[in-house]
Amino acid sequence: MVGVIKDYHHESLKDVVQPTIYGLFPTSTQFLSIKLAAADAGNIVEKSREIWQSYFPGYPFESFFLDDDFNKQYQAEERLMNVIYLFSFLATVIACLGLFGLAAFTAAQRTKEIGVRRVLGASVGSIVRLLSTEFLILVTIGFVIAVPATVYGMGKWLAPFPEKVTIAWWIFALAGLGAVVVAIATVSIQAIRTASADPVKSLRYE
Repeated sequence: MVGVIKDYHHESLKDVVQPTIYGLFPTSTQFLSIKLAAADAGNIVEKSREIWQSYFPGYPFESFFLDDDFNKQYQAEERLMNVIYLFSFLATVIACLGLFGLAAFTAAQRTKEIGVRRVLGASVGSIVRLLSTEFLILVTIGFVIAVPATVYGMGKWLAPFPEKVTIAWWIFALAGLGAVVVAIATVSIQAIRTASADPVKSLRYE
């Protein structure tokens, strides 16, 4: 039987698909492939070992799972992904702590101003918006700086792969929206606390 099949990656995705010819040579078989269900893998491997040893008692039985063999090609990428997840989480926590501290410091500096605004009829919501807007400007500036840096870093990471993929714009939009939500939530906690305080005490604050 002779046929032509579509290109597919039988090696790492970092390797270009090379022209390949497959031939059937029963006398030069090196591996025996068995398709099995994951739930029965242990029993089937043990049964295969018994059959092998009954026919070839002088040769050791060696087995491996094909998916494990494929996954070894991407261990470096998996390790990098785990490191990125860890440092992203730590960076988010540190950024939230920094925002909270900066919000507390800003609110303390503007305590009298907030008290005056409250006496003149400003609502808690308007004061929260006033304080949050300043931090949203900082988050926006950080986002504008982070996007080109991320695009450059992703481009360097994906450079070894012959088949290029485009990074969808909505990923950056979602990340930016997440950063805004986290920033607003962090700042609003301190802003609401300060705005809800007794205006008389705020005016006496030194």
